[in-house]
Amino acid sequence: MKQIWKIAAGLAVTAMLTMPAAAAQLICKPFQQATCDVQSPCEETKTPIYLIVDQEAGTYQRCDTDGCDKYLAEFKDSGSFFTNIVFAPGTLAKLFNRGQFYTEVVTLGLETIVSHGACNRADEFAD
Repeated sequence: MKQIWKIAAGLAVTAMLTMPAAAAQLICKPFQQATCDVQSPCEETKTPIYLIVDQEAGTYQRCDTDGCDKYLAEFKDSGSFFTNIVFAPGTLAKLFNRGQFYTEVVTLGLETIVSHGACNRADEFAD
């Protein structure tokens, strides 16, 4: 776990040097995910979910191999580094450093999926 925080801290320093424009559409992919439920401890997991965030259009999309679900989103700045996104019941996301990194928490019944990842402007994204 300490290794993950060291990596995240290093990425945060990099992010301060290379922030994407806040108004650009962002594609966000997780580099770490965990699934937790009421009967077992959290376990590392991988899902094919990625996000498309468009602050200008006020939308947030959760996508996988079958396509995307699009939601209207409310973006609220909280301090100089965080943007909170509220869009659907059971989901919360935060963008860090104007969208360089994100954290998303999704609840499905009593299961919770926590994702941490990085975002790039859609016009600069490389798979």
